[in-house]
Amino acid sequence: MGGRQASIDLESGTGHERILLWRDGFVAIQSPDVLFGIGLGMYEDVAGLVAHNSFIHAYVELGLVGGTLFFGCFFFSGLALIRMRRFLSRIPDRDLRRMYPFVAAVLVGWCMGMMSLSRCYVVPTYMVAAIGAVYVNLVRAHLKPVPLLIRWDTQNLIRLATSSAALFVSLFVLTISLAR
Repeated sequence: MGGRQASIDLESGTGHERILLWRDGFVAIQSPDVLFGIGLGMYEDVAGLVAHNSFIHAYVELGLVGGTLFFGCFFFSGLALIRMRRFLSRIPDRDLRRMYPFVAAVLVGWCMGMMSLSRCYVVPTYMVAAIGAVYVNLVRAHLKPVPLLIRWDTQNLIRLATSSAALFVSLFVLTISLAR
């Protein structure tokens, strides 16, 4: 129960060091590189280590465009799962109905884990987003009429851009307020 994981201190130790790594990344992106980033694998050159936050890591290395697309993998998978809740009672396959909370927990758990680990470029990260997408498509195959849960249109593009901007600004404000 004890140990390093139970002792979170943002003013010293590894917690504070991670926040300083985030700060270094945000400093690096305050340049003409803000749209397309500093480049793949360059975070370590800027901060000395990886970001220990996948979203910050993606925004810094891939810019606002690439970071938004990275965030979008999880945003749209989660949005589809949220919208699918209203159809759960109509799913004839009992096992698919029972899997819903577990699929949602995998997605949420992985995204929370990415807040303290740099896992932008590893297969399991995209596998988790794919699990949500595959589950939604399996459920849709059992429903008549087949509901359209996500449409790639202007409204969803605005939702993605707004949500990504909110995440970026929140992480920036958090980092600036905690980095001393």
